[in-house]
Amino acid sequence: MENCQKGKLYELLIRKAFKCETGGRHGAKASLFEKIIFNELNGNENINNDRMPPAFRFNKVKGYVGSALSKLARTKKYLHSEHEFPPIKQKLRSAETTDDLLVIIKLSLKKINECEDVLRDRNNKKGKSSA
Repeated sequence: MENCQKGKLYELLIRKAFKCETGGRHGAKASLFEKIIFNELNGNENINNDRMPPAFRFNKVKGYVGSALSKLARTKKYLHSEHEFPPIKQKLRSAETTDDLLVIIKLSLKKINECEDVLRDRNNKKGKSSA
């Protein structure tokens, strides 16, 4: 998977959790994830002379993912017992690489899709029964 695609998955998770646009205050910017991938590929050296050291940037992105998971756990439409986000957030604590984060992001997006499918099915059944 290309780095920009990985960044887009990260951004999608943040945007779905906070219902925000790209570049919002919740870290909904694919380039944030892409930069930590780039840093990791280059031995976590601060090649671009960013003001933010690579470890700080990684923890910042990890924090944005954690905030998104917390938000999803409190969002009414995702509260189905079989689709809880707290266990995923537990895994986030031990994430040390972008690959670890990517696994968590993909799992979270999968759970979101499962929840949305359940809701869509329920709404379709309600619509058919009232017709």
